[in-house]
Amino acid sequence: MTYLESAKDFKPSDSLKKLYRQVAKLIHPDLATDDNERLRRQNLMIEANLAYENQDEERLKAILHGWETSPESIQGEGVVAKLIRTIRQIAQSQMRLKAIGEEIEALEQTDLYQLRNQVITAQEAGSDLLAEMALQVDEQITTAKEQLKELKTKLGL
Repeated sequence: MTYLESAKDFKPSDSLKKLYRQVAKLIHPDLATDDNERLRRQNLMIEANLAYENQDEERLKAILHGWETSPESIQGEGVVAKLIRTIRQIAQSQMRLKAIGEEIEALEQTDLYQLRNQVITAQEAGSDLLAEMALQVDEQITTAKEQLKELKTKLGL
């Protein structure tokens, strides 16, 4: 019985237990052949433990799928094993490039990115948009201070 299972509120289903054991058998750090692999496996094991603790069966399935389709899951040193690892590395790189592209698209939709573009356009036109914006803010502050002073005078403060 694990520490989590001894906690009174933690009652994982049999399918969750089975899935967790399956993941642990595949990714356990003790199975690593070098320090880099051990570190990767330790991080995956931490994720698996958190998913188990949160009874997140979908996350455990995702960890399992990620491991099963990873280059690291291929054992052996022959030409076929090396080819499969290389193909999987290419597939991982393609997925990462796609994710990065989506992140860039999302960032390009932010207000900050739009402001960046406006600053660049203004610079190309020979003006300093940020300095102009700072001047406007200074003017608004001055106006607000004057209004505050007038109100204090009217109220006798």
